[in-house]
Amino acid sequence: MKDYQLDCPLGYHRLAVVGIPDVPAPIGTAKIVAEVVQYFITLMDSLKLGMVAVDEIQPLLGDLMSSLNQVNTLPPEFEAKQKVQHWLTTLNKMKASDELDKEQIRQMMFDLESSYNAFHRAI
Repeated sequence: MKDYQLDCPLGYHRLAVVGIPDVPAPIGTAKIVAEVVQYFITLMDSLKLGMVAVDEIQPLLGDLMSSLNQVNTLPPEFEAKQKVQHWLTTLNKMKASDELDKEQIRQMMFDLESSYNAFHRAI
């Protein structure tokens, strides 16, 4: 570095001290993570806007579960996966025209928010 009059202390630290080059995540991984975040936000916003019928929520929940399963670094017993799967199972037992009651809406919002926070901590 001195021979070429380069001043790059962070690069030197990363290569000489740490010893591993910083490899960014593959582009596909970033896309999947963005999709998971999108589905969490869309689902929570839908509930806040009063979309509480099974046929309105179930497809969004299914998309969220599908995208969570694509994140390879999350274990199968990951909290968010379990909670989303629980709600999918619950909604699949109901008729399409059924609506969630206030208690179910509140619990689903709580579960989604805690799952969203757990997902952020995991990535």
